[in-house]
Amino acid sequence: MKTIASIDRRIAEIKRQLVDLGPLRLGSLSLQQRRKGPGKPSYHQLSFTHHGRGHTEYIHDEDVNRVREQMKNYRQLREWVQEWIDLSQERCQLEKNR
Repeated sequence: MKTIASIDRRIAEIKRQLVDLGPLRLGSLSLQQRRKGPGKPSYHQLSFTHHGRGHTEYIHDEDVNRVREQMKNYRQLREWVQEWIDLSQERCQLEKNR
């Protein structure tokens, strides 16, 4: 069983990790074909929804790894925030049952 102290330690750890997370980018990255046929280059496209509106950005080949890392950071942020919320809920329950 978790204690209030152990929950507080984990929340403090999450807060420290958030500071070092780095740039964030949401969305999904896909490889698109311009048109079928020889000599038609493909390109990377980032699609995302922000404030209820859909957006698309073209991503240069040299930026793909950086964008993937930013997307990974965003997913990590979401995981940590959800864990923080879950821990806070548990903590409230423990306080209530004291």
